[in-house]
Amino acid sequence: MGAYTERTDGSFLEEKESALVWHYKKADPEFGRSQAKEMHENLDSVLNVFDVEVLSGYGWLQVRLQGVSKKNMVKKFVSEQYKDTEQPDFIFCAGDDVTDEDMFSVVSSYKHARIFTCVVGMKPSAARYYLRNNEEVTSETGSPSRLLLYVN
Repeated sequence: MGAYTERTDGSFLEEKESALVWHYKKADPEFGRSQAKEMHENLDSVLNVFDVEVLSGYGWLQVRLQGVSKKNMVKKFVSEQYKDTEQPDFIFCAGDDVTDEDMFSVVSSYKHARIFTCVVGMKPSAARYYLRNNEEVTSETGSPSRLLLYVN
């Protein structure tokens, strides 16, 4: 991944606790996409013997441990916080990428909660509502009485 970063101006690597992400959103769009496609294919073939998965999204490519996902983290959190017969009363869940879609689906499965799933940006999603941009998430959630959600 380092070699791709060196030869792709505007790209950078981000180390997360459970993943390594190559960002190329600020690179030349065509060159960045071609490098991401090539890297994805190379990583798939080299890493297929390990318990990892290679994911791509808009302007990024991620290598993470298999089973480590926002969906699984939500399930784990809810199961640890609530007994088998209990469920949360209220859930607000927002995300802006394809990696959030599984999370929206699992959150929607909690039938007894007031659920607000929001995708950031106008795009097809499993989320019930959308916000226009990331700024709306931080500015609007700071004041719940002003929260403006658009039906998706």
